[in-house]
Amino acid sequence: DNPQEYHDVNVVGTENIFKLGKKNQFRVVYASSSSVYGHKKNMPIKEDAKREPINPYGQTKLDDEYLFDKYSKDGAEIIGLRYFNIFGIGQTLQYAGVITKFLDRIRQGKPPIIFGKGQQIRDFVHVEDVALANILAMKNPKANFLLNVGTGEAMTILQLADMMIKISGLKTEPVFERPLEGDIEKSQADITLVKELLNWEPREKLSEWLKEIL
Repeated sequence: DNPQEYHDVNVVGTENIFKLGKKNQFRVVYASSSSVYGHKKNMPIKEDAKREPINPYGQTKLDDEYLFDKYSKDGAEIIGLRYFNIFGIGQTLQYAGVITKFLDRIRQGKPPIIFGKGQQIRDFVHVEDVALANILAMKNPKANFLLNVGTGEAMTILQLADMMIKISGLKTEPVFERPLEGDIEKSQADITLVKELLNWEPREKLSEWLKEIL
């Protein structure tokens, strides 16, 4: 709904940081996104997959990657991390995280709302694992590359809803509404490269975290 605001924050703001990084010779680790890939049939997605975003947010993240190319070739030290679907304590309802929204409904004793048939595939990665990837990227001897940050595992939104309902003990079924515009069908990370370059791998299991939370 607000493509210009997204551009001003995600593209102009990111370029400002890249400029400062180059000028003052500090490394920049920034948040890219799995949304740069758009719809992909082959899973898991590798970093060299064609980038075809399907919504304005994804386009801003791709524009950032073009800036990454430009500034890294011009002497800046940059690492871009393509986050997949992050979850964890502190995520607000303003952010469109499906786990947070499902949790809010379940805590009210209401059924989760699924947009579409729930066959969308997602790769959920815990915020503490993502934070660790950022720290390792800052400390890494080399820079100027883009990496997926996910788990390499995936589930459908319907599987997620069913799992959360089961763990909560709520006697209900998900409610289905019309699909959201600009919603990616499949998203699952190939994490071979991030394991190799950062010696990183995810540790927090979604199912265990949900049992703790619910």
